[in-house]
Amino acid sequence: MPPEQIPPSDGTTIVAIYGAAVATIVLVWDVYKWCADRGVLQVRCNIARPFTGEGFDEAALVPAKASDAKTIKVCLAFRVTNIGSRPVNVIHVGGSHRTWSRWRFRSREFLTPTEALPTILKPTDYLTSKNYDFLELGRITSLFALDSLDRRFYASRKDLRKVRRVIRGIRRQAK
Repeated sequence: MPPEQIPPSDGTTIVAIYGAAVATIVLVWDVYKWCADRGVLQVRCNIARPFTGEGFDEAALVPAKASDAKTIKVCLAFRVTNIGSRPVNVIHVGGSHRTWSRWRFRSREFLTPTEALPTILKPTDYLTSKNYDFLELGRITSLFALDSLDRRFYASRKDLRKVRRVIRGIRRQAK
């Protein structure tokens, strides 16, 4: 019997449809992995306090008068970790803050000066950065790291709320 006259069986048709469906799913998954395969940064922020040999120096956090508020030695500490699968070139670490300008609030950005930037973070590598001038800023609205492709990776809201709470406490003590 020639091959043109052999009727397809139901089992063969089901296997062919199943094979086509699996191949399509695998193709879609590979395209998704290819698109998602890039460096991703995790930004963590907190307020670092002075540390002496016996522990935290609580006396350094309470200024004697309001003019001494700038002498409090605390810093805004950033930890930027590459949690993706590709290297990322980090060029800036900083944030934005709100200030009163004439008749309205304006959002302005600040950068943390560090000699380690720009740097390339390989997967699981991290960098730390400190900013000692953050008390002179207005209300901090975001904290982020900026890569060479101009993508921003923001700190979590939890970290931002914690930083704001500590800054409020420091400013209240300075009054």
